[in-house]
Amino acid sequence: MSDTSAPAPQSNDGPQLRALSQYVKDLSFENPGNRTADDRPNIDLGIDVSAIPHEQGNGLYEISLKLNAKAHTASNTLFLIELDYGGVFQVLGMPEAEAEAALLIECPRMLFPFARRLIADITREGGFPPLLIDPVDFVQLYRSQKQRDQGAAAGAAPTPQPPQQPQPPQSAAPVAPPSQPGQPAQPIAPGQPGQPMKPTQN
Repeated sequence: MSDTSAPAPQSNDGPQLRALSQYVKDLSFENPGNRTADDRPNIDLGIDVSAIPHEQGNGLYEISLKLNAKAHTASNTLFLIELDYGGVFQVLGMPEAEAEAALLIECPRMLFPFARRLIADITREGGFPPLLIDPVDFVQLYRSQKQRDQGAAAGAAPTPQPPQQPQPPQSAAPVAPPSQPGQPAQPIAPGQPGQPMKPTQN
């Protein structure tokens, strides 16, 4: 692991983003071994990104890119894999908003190819076709998270509504059934060894 105490560059050429080190923080793979030749698995994929200020300060942050995948059929779990891939980055000369976007977009974008390769290698070593995760749009992922955070903040303090005028009674009308839940991921055939599987991201 690289030395995260490296001093910041002396020259001031504007905003800088430096990758100092990267590493596997946690890796788990479970292979129950209960698959059959006719298994056509669904792949559930989860992605999470976090940035934590490093204890040494000096613009250092630890970025954690978490990937988890579950391959399953209607009756069996074929495999479970969880990977926490980390990196230490240094941000210099950026306003807070720009630094946040750089840490949660550019940093995981640099880490992703290495994490993706590990997922493919581990699933192949587990006797499955390599699981190749499609490229991730970290810009959209960041925007979605910001929208969820803003929605949660707005929901925590609802605006008082003015009292409504009483309405005359109306005849009862049938209530529409709730919308159906989203369609499950399309089944993906495992294929021959060495042929990649591509999951549907949730």
